[in-house]
Amino acid sequence: MHVGSDENLAALTLDQGVEAAVSESIQQMQHGSFLAIDPAAAQMIIQDLSDNLERVSEMYEQPVLLCSAPIRSHIKKLIDRFLPMLPVLSYDEILNNINIQAIGTVSLTNAD
Repeated sequence: MHVGSDENLAALTLDQGVEAAVSESIQQMQHGSFLAIDPAAAQMIIQDLSDNLERVSEMYEQPVLLCSAPIRSHIKKLIDRFLPMLPVLSYDEILNNINIQAIGTVSLTNAD
């Protein structure tokens, strides 16, 4: 569904620092879990993601954001207010025969 006309899946990824920050910020409650990430870190993630999307917007049809399965729903909720059209997929949702083209990495250190 998200594979481009060139038969590649253009994907932004999260670096290990972002994955860890989000994973460590998930709070488990009796009725589920929620993301309690530091607002400054959340802003840096969204800003770097926006910067990456702006940089690649003319080169790729519809990039996706790839992340690990345990944080996928939390990342989607975090960015939905700012980037509602960006699909967020976990690595587990990608079929083995799909060629992933990494087009950028979202980091806490790249955002200014």
